[in-house]
Amino acid sequence: MILLLTIILFRPIIGSASIIKIPQDFLVIQDGLDAAESGDTVMVAAGIYSGDGNRDLNFNGKAIALISEGGSDSTILDCGANLEAGNFRGFIFENGEDSSAHVVGFTIKNAGLLSIGHVPSGGAGAYIWNSSPVFENCVFENNVIDPGPKKILTEVAEELSGGAVLCDSNAAPYFQNCVFIGNQVWHGGGAIYCYKSSPVINGCLFIDNFAFRGPGAAILCDSLSFPVIANSTFFGNFVDQGPGSAIACRFGSHSSLSASIIAFNIGTDAIYCDSTSSSDVDCSNLYGNSGGDWAGCVESLNDSSGNMCVDPIFCDTLARDLHLGAASPCAPSNNMCNRFIGALHVACLWGYVCGDASGNEKINLLDITYIIRYLYKGGPPSEPEEAADANGSGNVDLLDITFLVYYLYNAGPPPICPGP
Repeated sequence: MILLLTIILFRPIIGSASIIKIPQDFLVIQDGLDAAESGDTVMVAAGIYSGDGNRDLNFNGKAIALISEGGSDSTILDCGANLEAGNFRGFIFENGEDSSAHVVGFTIKNAGLLSIGHVPSGGAGAYIWNSSPVFENCVFENNVIDPGPKKILTEVAEELSGGAVLCDSNAAPYFQNCVFIGNQVWHGGGAIYCYKSSPVINGCLFIDNFAFRGPGAAILCDSLSFPVIANSTFFGNFVDQGPGSAIACRFGSHSSLSASIIAFNIGTDAIYCDSTSSSDVDCSNLYGNSGGDWAGCVESLNDSSGNMCVDPIFCDTLARDLHLGAASPCAPSNNMCNRFIGALHVACLWGYVCGDASGNEKINLLDITYIIRYLYKGGPPSEPEEAADANGSGNVDLLDITFLVYYLYNAGPPPICPGP
C-alpha cells in the first residue's frame, strides 16, 4: 500500500491526473490504457484477465502507472498463448516510454511466441525496445519461446531469446522485487535477453528458468549490453547445451553483480563471459552450481570483495522458498559485508526460534526473564543473539521485552526474524 500511494502521489503532474479503474470504467485493460493520459493511473481490481485487450498491452508512449489493487498473487494476466490460439505477449514497450511508465503488482503468465514458421522476435512476457519502463512486484511465470519442430536452427539469436523479457536497442528497464519463474526459451536468456541494452535488476528471484541452446539460462547479455544486478537470487535455472547456468555475457558485454546468490543452477559454469566480455562481482555467494561456481571470467573473484562459496541455507528448496535460514552466511551478521545477500531475508527457524531468547525452542515467560538478565544483570546473550531480537529491529533492548509481553499476554503480533 505504501508503494502504491507513493507512485500515485509523486507521479508527474500533467494537467489533471485521473485514476481509471478496471473493470469498473473499462472491462479490459488496454481500453483503460488507451483512455489514459500521461500522469494518469490505471487501477486494476484483483482477478484473472485474459483474451484480447488483456494481453499485448501497450502504453503507446504515455507516462502511465498500471497498478493492481491486490498484488501479483491475485491479479493475473493469463495471455493464453498456444499453437492453436496464436502468439501473444504480455506487454509491448516500443514507443520510447521512460521510467514514468510503471507496471506494479501483476503476474504475467502463459505468454508465448510459438510458431512452426517465423517467430516475431523474443520477449514473450514483455518486449521492450528503446524504452525504460519500471516493473515492480511482478511475476513472470511460464512464458515460452518455442520455434516448433521445423524451425531453422540458424535463425538469429534475438528471435529465439528472452523467454520472459527482451530488452532491445538501448532499452533500460528497471525490475524491482520481481520473480522470474519457469520461463523457457529455445536459444539464450530463459528469463531476460539483453541486446544492446542495460536493464537494472534489484531484489529479484530467478527460479527454474530454462534455455535449451543457451547461453544464459536466466540472463543473456549480448552485443554491448551492461546489466546491473543487485540483491537477487538465482536458483534451479537450467541451460542444456550452452554456457552460463545463470548469466552469460558475450560480444563486448559486461554484467555487474552485487549482494546476490547464484546457487544450485544446472549446466555449465554459473557466470560465463566470452573473450570480449567481463563481469564484476561483489558481496555475492556462488555455490552448488553443477558446472562450477567461481570459474572462467569470475574465477579470480572468489574470496575477494566479500564474495564467498558457501551453502546459503535456504528455508525450503523443494518448495522453492528461498528465504534465508537464521544461520545463513547471507544474513548480515554472518558475512563480512554486513548486509543481506540475495533477494529474500531471514524467515525460517534454521538455528533458532525467533523470540526464543532462552534457547528452549519455546516462546514463554522464560524468554522475557532471560532478556532482562542479559540487559540488566550481566547475564549471557542468547545463542544466537538475534533470537532475542523479538521485534526484528537489529538490536536487543527493552523494546524486545515489551514486544514479547504483548505477544504472550495481549494477543500482539508474533516475534519476527530480523529483516533487511
